[in-house]
Amino acid sequence: QAYEWAVNGAPEGVQRIAAICGAARCGELNRIFLRSIEAALKADAAWDEKTSRFRFRPHCGLRAFSSIYAGWGVGESFYTDRDFERAGYDSPDDFLERSYLPAFANCDADDLLAQIHAWREADATRGHPDAANALRG
Repeated sequence: QAYEWAVNGAPEGVQRIAAICGAARCGELNRIFLRSIEAALKADAAWDEKTSRFRFRPHCGLRAFSSIYAGWGVGESFYTDRDFERAGYDSPDDFLERSYLPAFANCDADDLLAQIHAWREADATRGHPDAANALRG
């Protein structure tokens, strides 16, 4: 949202932004990642194609979502440099089982889909011809 506020909200009132994590728009590789976690959720029997909502908590879908996200969320070096050990986990599987799986187990899957959609469609430069230059700063 920091990008949106700086470009679309009130750019004259925003001198600087501190975007901790994010991008002005969703990149192509990120779109593929988002498609994968969306597909993982919707593959669950709880998904109702007619209403585009979950009928009940998609436990299998949330586990699949978590498992995919764990590969991206902390980055490759977390695993290759064995940072999971410094974080108190015995193995990558232990990290997944004790961190990502419980973290997402009780999430509202419909809300996750809404977040995926917002992330995928984000483009602070949309509709603003000079927005790309504004973001370069």
